[in-house]
Order: sequence, then structure tokens, then C-alpha cells
Amino acid sequence: AKNNPIDIGGFSIRELLDAGKKFRIRRNPLDKLACDLQNRRINSLEGLLDIPEINRCQNIDLNRNRISSIQPGAFQGLSNLEMLNLMNNQINSIQPGAFQRLSNLEELVLSNNQITSIQPDAFQGLSKLQRLLLIHNRITLIQPGTFRGLSNLSWLYLNDNQLTSIQPGTFQGLPNLVHLRLNDNQITSIEPGTFQGLSNLGFLYLFFNQITSIEPGTFRGLSNLNRLFLENNQITSIQPGTFQGLSNLDTLYLTNNRLSPDTIQRVQQELPPGCDLEAKHQQQEIPTERREQLAEAAERRMRQKR
Repeated sequence: AKNNPIDIGGFSIRELLDAGKKFRIRRNPLDKLACDLQNRRINSLEGLLDIPEINRCQNIDLNRNRISSIQPGAFQGLSNLEMLNLMNNQINSIQPGAFQRLSNLEELVLSNNQITSIQPDAFQGLSKLQRLLLIHNRITLIQPGTFRGLSNLSWLYLNDNQLTSIQPGTFQGLPNLVHLRLNDNQITSIEPGTFQGLSNLGFLYLFFNQITSIEPGTFRGLSNLNRLFLENNQITSIQPGTFQGLSNLDTLYLTNNRLSPDTIQRVQQELPPGCDLEAKHQQQEIPTERREQLAEAAERRMRQKR
């Protein structure tokens, strides 16, 4: 007879297997081989690779568990994995090699954890990764080189963290990035050249930060930028030439800042023909849910155009 594990803050996958728990690989509605491990009180990934046929898995869902750390090599051998969901856990840091050898991974979800820092090369080897979600963590700093090697990344969500600044070089090596969310942080300034190399970036979200001024060169090289969201900051000055070179800009959002009418008029004159400028001051703050709906609607319109 199998012994039942004692819950002292959760179980390792090894303990659950030893207690006779069965984890079956099934096809999900998208016809992907999936292993559902969500909400199992798992606090350690030890034993994951011993689940029968886990190496065939394309999707693994570890949502709503108690995992606090990921050891290097934890997912070694899962070369068929395309989607890994680790949201709603207690992960506090990501070490180099945590996701090594997941050569076919396309989506990695790490939202709603307690991550404060990410080591350079933490995502090394994820050459096919397209979507990386780090929403609602406690990230205060991102080291340059953190996203090195993610040459196919298209969606990077870093919103709702505690970032105060972005270092130049942070986004180096992301030539296919289209969506970059940095909204709802505590960013006060952005160094010129911060976004250099993001030649395919279409949507840049910086609303609800604490940005006070924008310097020329901040958005240098963003020739495909379509929407720039800068509303609900504390911007008092925008230097001439700041938006120079944004030839594909469709809409610039500057609502709820502290800009003079003269500055707004000058910015309007510098924008490419046909670009909409939204710069009115609204006393009432737009609810978060409504802001997300507006942002998603803008993305849908852009996809339809393409």
C-alpha cells in the first residue's frame, strides 16, 4: 500500500508519485499532448521527469502551486515542450540554466509570482520562444543580457512590476519583438538608445509610470512602431526631435501628463502625417480593466491590417 504524503507546505512531484498519484498525458482542445499539474500543492519539481511519457508532452500546466525555485535542468529532456505555464506560484528568482534544452518552447508564463531578479542568460537556449509573460511580479532590475538569445521573441510582458529604470542593452538581441509592455511600473526615466535594435517593435506600452521627461534618441531605431502609449505619467518636457524617425507611428498617447499647450502643439507638428495624438488631460483616471481593453483593441486592429 502507498503511504499518503503529509502536507507540510506542499509536496514534491516525487512524493505524489510515490503516494500513487497518476498524471496522465491527454490531448487538449488545441490537439496538443498536455499534462495538467495545476492546483496540486506542488512545492518542488523533483520527480517531474519520472511522470510516464512526460517527454512526449507539448504543454505542461503548473498553474496555482507552491513552487518557489527552479533548479537548473529541471525540465531537461522535455524537447517536445511548446508551452510551460508556471503562473500563480511562489517563484522568487530565475537562475541561469533554469529552462535549458527546451529547444521547442514557444510560450513561457511566469506571471503572478514573487520574482525580484532575473539572472543574465536565465532564458538561454529558448531559441524558439515567442511569448514571455512576467506580469505581476516584484522585479526591480533587469540586467543587460537577460533576454540574450531569444531571437524569435515577439511578445514580452513586464508590466505590473517594480521597475524604476531600464538599462541600455536590456533588450539587445530581440530583432522580432513586436509587443513590449512596461506599463504599471515605477520608471522615472529612459536612457536614449534603450530600445535600439528593436526594429520590428510595433507596440510600446509605458503608461502608468513616473516618467518626467523624454530625451531625443529615446525611441531611436523604432522605424516600425505603430502605437506608443505614454499616458498617465508625469511628463513635463519633451525635447525637440524626440519622435523623429518614427515614420510608421499611427497613434501617440500622451493623455494625463503635465505638458504645456505649446509643447503639445510642437509634438503634433513633428509627428508623421496621419498620426493621431491623444494628449487631453482627463481628471478621471481610466480604470485598469478599461485600459487593458483599449490596448487589446489596438492590437487587434493592427493584426487585422496585417
